[in-house]
Amino acid sequence: MDDHHVVCFSCLTPYHVFVSYILSKTVYKHHYKVILFSDHYHREIYQRALKLKIWDKIILVEEKNKSLDFIYQQLNQIDLNHIDVLHYFSWGSIFQLLLIDCIPNHIKLIMTDEGVGTYYIKEAVDHWKNKYSPHRNPIDFHKVSEIWLFDKRLYVSSLEKPLKDIDFKKCLEENIKFELCRELNILFGYAHEKKDWDILFFDQPLSLAHITSIAEEKNLLMRIVEAGKDYKLLVKKHPTDHINKYAGLNLNILQCSDIPWEIVYLNEYIQNNSIMQNKIYMTYNSTALLNTRILFKDLDNSNRFLVLNKLLSKYTDTSQANSLLKKYFEKFKEFYGNNYYELETLEELESILQN
Repeated sequence: MDDHHVVCFSCLTPYHVFVSYILSKTVYKHHYKVILFSDHYHREIYQRALKLKIWDKIILVEEKNKSLDFIYQQLNQIDLNHIDVLHYFSWGSIFQLLLIDCIPNHIKLIMTDEGVGTYYIKEAVDHWKNKYSPHRNPIDFHKVSEIWLFDKRLYVSSLEKPLKDIDFKKCLEENIKFELCRELNILFGYAHEKKDWDILFFDQPLSLAHITSIAEEKNLLMRIVEAGKDYKLLVKKHPTDHINKYAGLNLNILQCSDIPWEIVYLNEYIQNNSIMQNKIYMTYNSTALLNTRILFKDLDNSNRFLVLNKLLSKYTDTSQANSLLKKYFEKFKEFYGNNYYELETLEELESILQN
């Protein structure tokens, strides 16, 4: 790609910022770079980014509790005609929906890894439409030029587009990993602290995503914690979830819960790799657990990876969502099946933790 091209990243979640940073420091190191931060999560990151000077132009989009007209006015102030490449992650906010509708035809639109859903992107969009907005298309796939993923082998969508791997492995093999770690810590305001744990549970916002009620979510979480009562269990809160969900549950919460796990793990990978052995990683279907394998190739024989998506389906009405995940997990097991377990019942969970 021509180094004179202008590349833009449109970020809604902290994970989007992490991926945008990696691409900005590697593939687009010598390009002119623009980044859009949503004020839903990124006001503080915006201020830190100004000091780091990674991006040539930084824009904070104010959309939280704002009117449609106010958000649209901000979009009109962005000169889209001078952007050549747009890395787009999610349609999960008003600004993102407006942006995708307004991009000129000359822009190369790249759907970029934002987690499991990108690997079956067409089906994920169809599921969203059926559930929330049958008469609205959140993405016009005719505009999409390519899809970039951390492991394109896992792509299972029926949408046929050119795929490209985001080569994170190169970041770990070269001395750049120290620079990446230092700058990511600054960008996210993260001060690394070593933690003592046996089980790390990557929680997800089930009630916030309308998968369960708050009561159902708390009940399931309590039963999972009870199954791991003989272990030191640490909970990684999802960055978009609410901390008050854990009120009264007496849980050990990772204090950096608003930091993408990949940054926490990168610090451990560099500073204290030996502590990452003899661990159990557990989740419903969080990208964070999967990326521990995909990005860092964590194949230590003593570590176990427990996925509770099938268990979740027995407590909630997620049959449609599970059908979207099934093909992905089958692919995942082909390449990352070592010490990987999909559990269907709490009894299975208790049994494997006792062994």
